[in-house]
Amino acid sequence: MLSKGAFNALLKTIEEPKDYMSFILATTEIEKVPETIVSRCQVFNFKKIPADKMVARLQEICKQENLWYEDEALDLIERMAEWCARDAVKYIDQVSVFGDISVKNVTNLLWIVGDNTIKEFLEIIKSWERAKIFAKVDEIHSQWIDLAQFAKQVIMYIDHHLMEDVEFFLKISELFGEILSMIRYYPYPNMVYKIVLNKWVSEDGKTVSDETKGILKSAKIEKKPEQETPLESSKKVPHDEVVETKKVEQHSEINNALFSKIWDQIDSKTLQYGLKNYVYIKNVTDWKIELIVIDKVTEINLKKEENQKLLEEKILENTGKAYSLDIIYMNKDECFSQMMM
Repeated sequence: MLSKGAFNALLKTIEEPKDYMSFILATTEIEKVPETIVSRCQVFNFKKIPADKMVARLQEICKQENLWYEDEALDLIERMAEWCARDAVKYIDQVSVFGDISVKNVTNLLWIVGDNTIKEFLEIIKSWERAKIFAKVDEIHSQWIDLAQFAKQVIMYIDHHLMEDVEFFLKISELFGEILSMIRYYPYPNMVYKIVLNKWVSEDGKTVSDETKGILKSAKIEKKPEQETPLESSKKVPHDEVVETKKVEQHSEINNALFSKIWDQIDSKTLQYGLKNYVYIKNVTDWKIELIVIDKVTEINLKKEENQKLLEEKILENTGKAYSLDIIYMNKDECFSQMMM
């Protein structure tokens, strides 16, 4: 994008052009062009090319160039191009070097996967089996698939098949959105998948073994309620059990979703960005919230007295209770290792 001075120089030329001159300006950021320039131009807004028209155009090109193609391969190229005809044609040109426009050649060249792989992966996720999910992640990673691009592919696949299983697909799209936000900051992308999907497996008690489930079920059915005797009522519950119960009862409302809402209320964009991307909740007690920070700049900002006071006020407004903040710096590897435990 041109500087302000360059735009001013261009404005003079546009105001007094030669008879034989015409200017054609193209940009994807029209909002950054000064109004003095836009007002002197006739503006044409290009629309995104519909998927069916894009595929039809690619079929025409393949026929003109005598290239054999698979419909699924063209669908893949259309989605990867994201409505950009130039990129779609470029991918056709690149894949044609390997021969036919097949799904195998497209996936090998662009480091992506076909719909069958995505469908299989989603079925494994639906099984709630941690070992199988992690093994599939490692398998995809070993094939030199771009895992950031794979996450985008999964979200696009979900968008096309959303009505098949709305609740499941919406939940999974949230998880893959979280993967995309974290994968930029972590050196091992396959670990990001495992960290996020581990949360999914751990929900709803799915990690409990079948044997344990059987024992719990039997105990629940066979054990009948007995009348409490004075001797039994005098037994004291161990201190650690009391603390744990109290913590769950009082702080069940303190979660990442609430903190995300609180971070949105912060006016400072720099501080808000750091809170959203580099801060995680470690622990919540009756009076203190422990936050893990994986970025030094964010740690420095959070330890400033005025910023800490601002956050404590926002937390009080949203929870109705006063908490103090304990800021703990931790490097990324150590942080994500603890999250996996």
